[in-house]
Amino acid sequence: MIQLKIYVVGNTPKSEQLVSNLQKILREALNGLFRLEIINIFENQGKVEEAGIFATPTLIKTSPGPERRVFGDLTDKEKVLFALGLVPMN
Repeated sequence: MIQLKIYVVGNTPKSEQLVSNLQKILREALNGLFRLEIINIFENQGKVEEAGIFATPTLIKTSPGPERRVFGDLTDKEKVLFALGLVPMN
């Protein structure tokens, strides 16, 4: 099971669309074998500081190691999966 966290700014339409697109990418690529924790930076300042988040959106693959972080645009499926170390880049 792949463990991920996504740090977003509030419950805005843009954040909701980002999470929806990301979940679609992950469902298709990982056959549902993932857990995605959605963290609103305004409601979870402690988690933000603990994780050292300085930009949003930030996606972190926490398990299995090694930890990988992806910042910014998460719309390109191949780039996201490659950045997370889940597939080789074509």
